[in-house]
Amino acid sequence: MSLASFIKKRYGVNTHSRTNRMGGVCGLAAAQLCPNDPNRLALLIVNLSVNIVYLSFDNLVGPAHGIYLGANGGYLALNWQDDLETLSREVWGIATGAGSAVYVLETLESNPTD
Repeated sequence: MSLASFIKKRYGVNTHSRTNRMGGVCGLAAAQLCPNDPNRLALLIVNLSVNIVYLSFDNLVGPAHGIYLGANGGYLALNWQDDLETLSREVWGIATGAGSAVYVLETLESNPTD
C-alpha cells in the first residue's frame, strides 16, 4: 500500500505538500511566510540562516512578540492533532539579518482544484 493510500484509508483525506509557497525568505521587515489556509494539516518551518528568526501568527512579529527560531536549524513543527486551529493561521517572520532563508513545508488536504 502506498503512503497516499494509507493516509486516505486511515484519515479519509487526500494530501499533498508544498515547499516555500510564499518564497522562503525573511529579513528586517515582517514578511508573510504562509497564508491563512484551513486545508493545512501540518507545517514545518526551519531557519536555514545564520540569523535569529522570529515567527508570529500576525504581522506584529518581533523579539517581544514571536516564536524564537535559533540560527542554523531552529524550527517550528505544527500538526492538526496537537495544534488545532492555530495551524490554519497565517505565519509571519522577521529576522535579525536581511535575506534570511527559511524552509517552509506545508502538508495540505487536497481539493479537486489542487
